[in-house]
Amino acid sequence: MKTGKRSPAELWFAKGAHHIESAVSLYDEEGYTDIIGLLAHQAVEKYLKGYLLLKGGTPGDTYDVVTLLKEASKHDKSFEKYLKPSQGMNCYYLDNRFPASEYSEPTGEEAKGYLDVAWEIINKVKELVS
Repeated sequence: MKTGKRSPAELWFAKGAHHIESAVSLYDEEGYTDIIGLLAHQAVEKYLKGYLLLKGGTPGDTYDVVTLLKEASKHDKSFEKYLKPSQGMNCYYLDNRFPASEYSEPTGEEAKGYLDVAWEIINKVKELVS
């Protein structure tokens, strides 16, 4: 375990990095696609919450990446292009948290698409905060 004081945003980014790295590992091992979708969602959520903290906001209680992207878009309009492609991530978050929902497991191709979108958003956040 690392020691030392990190900012709240850095803590969000660190957790997001764990989630995206785990999603990639699971994808490479041809793991459960619904969990890949969940981890991609979690990574995006963490990076966006860290970004919003750095912009003077608060992470809030939402887990909805579309809502977080809309908030981030108030600071940088380039986040708007991710609104539509990220909508599916919310489905797999909800399905894994509340299994009574009716979403099916994403195909391997869909899981790869979520990973690609997640990486684009993460890289955008990294670019804007560096």
